[in-house]
Amino acid sequence: MAKFKDVERFFRRIPDQPTFVKINENGEKTISSAAFKDQRGCSVDRQADRNCEEVRNQLYVRFYQTKASICAVADVSFKDCCDANALVKEEPLEDNPFHCEIHRSDTQAELSKGQLKKLAQNANVKFFT
Repeated sequence: MAKFKDVERFFRRIPDQPTFVKINENGEKTISSAAFKDQRGCSVDRQADRNCEEVRNQLYVRFYQTKASICAVADVSFKDCCDANALVKEEPLEDNPFHCEIHRSDTQAELSKGQLKKLAQNANVKFFT
């Protein structure tokens, strides 16, 4: 299993769909807990030694004007994942060596409602205009 530093960030593409975006009590756009939901595990890109803005831009370029779409990027720290009792697994892909997945546990991939809520609450979100 990979060893991550508490401050390492994990970045998630937020599709341009109403299910994943909400307006908070201050009238600002934010994400819903559904943004981290995936029955196969929450797919993310790890920061590694890259600048956060560089990672966000790479995700934007990869998904802009694709069927998958993108309206924002949310990121959480490894510590946020640990605080949610979630497991981060390195799962590099042939075309993406930074790919990881956030799982509920060793035996379950889909995050629990509580884990989803905690990650969404702790996420830094950058919306693209």
